Order: sequence, then C-alpha cells, then structure tokens
Amino acid sequence: MDWISPVSGLVGALVGGGVSLYGTRMTLITQLDAQYRQTHMSLEQAAAAERGRITDLLAPRLVALIEHVREWRERPAIDPEHPNYPPYSGFEDEWLRRLMDAQLAALEIPRDDVRDLFTEAFESFRWWRSSTAAVRSPFDAMEDVIEYLVMCLFAFRRDVPVPEPTGGMEGARSGWEAWKADLGE
Repeated sequence: MDWISPVSGLVGALVGGGVSLYGTRMTLITQLDAQYRQTHMSLEQAAAAERGRITDLLAPRLVALIEHVREWRERPAIDPEHPNYPPYSGFEDEWLRRLMDAQLAALEIPRDDVRDLFTEAFESFRWWRSSTAAVRSPFDAMEDVIEYLVMCLFAFRRDVPVPEPTGGMEGARSGWEAWKADLGE
C-alpha cells in the first residue's frame, strides 16, 4: 500500500481545518470590533445628548439671570411711586426665584468641576445681595460672572476643559471669601 495517499489526505484535512479556523477567527474578530465601535459611538452619542439636554435646561435660566441684572441696573435708586419702600424688594424676590431656578438646574451637571463652579458663583450672588463691597458695580460683576458661567456651560457641552476664570469670577471669589471671613465661616 502506498503511504503517501493516507498522509496526504490527513495533511489536506489538517490544512483545510486550519484555514477554516483562521477564517472563522478573523470573522469573529471583525464582528466584535464592529460591535465595540458601535457601542462606543452609542455611548458617546448618549453622553453628548445628555450634555445637550443639560445645556438646554440651564442656558435659558442663565439668560434670565443676565436679563434681570440688566433690568435691575436700570431701576432708579428710589421708586417715585413708593418712596418709603426699598426700591429693589420686588426685584430681589424675582432675582431669588430665578437664582433658585438656575441653582436647581445646575445640580443636573454631572461633571464635578463645572457643577462646583456654578455652585460657587451662585453662592457668591448672596454676598452681592448683602454687601456693597463688590469689586466694581455689583451689576457689572454679576453680569461678568454669569457670562463666565455661560462659557463654562458651553465648554461642558463640547466636553472640553472649562476656560480660565475671568476677572469677574476672580472678583466674586475674593469677595465671597472676604464675606465668609467676616461672618466667621
């Protein structure tokens, strides 16, 4: 009997099985890689959608704060219709309502660094309400801080680092720290 015929059949079967196994392995690797990329893209899209939702939630509230500060700046020092009442009492009530609305919306921000900036800024607004020792006009400084928060919000939306603090934010920080020190906190 010829020994080459059985060996060649065995070799053919082994080579065919190896090629088949290699082909199956490469197909599975390609499929897993595609699934990984699709899942990764889906997660990125979901995160981007969430950042967009939070931005859409918070941006109008920041705009409302800026509008209120601008309206507040235009108010006369004494209300001619009610000279015996504080001129800002109704404005302060509306400011506190808008501020609380923005504070609650800011709690949705998942990134600690951005959420902490918003918390710090909103806390500093209490200092401006109870102190006239702002770096410049409290209205200008408050508007600067809100504009900085808008820049931070859109940096968060693009998933990039927040910009360096502006002069208004630095003034808010120093005034806030001085106010807390005066209170003994």
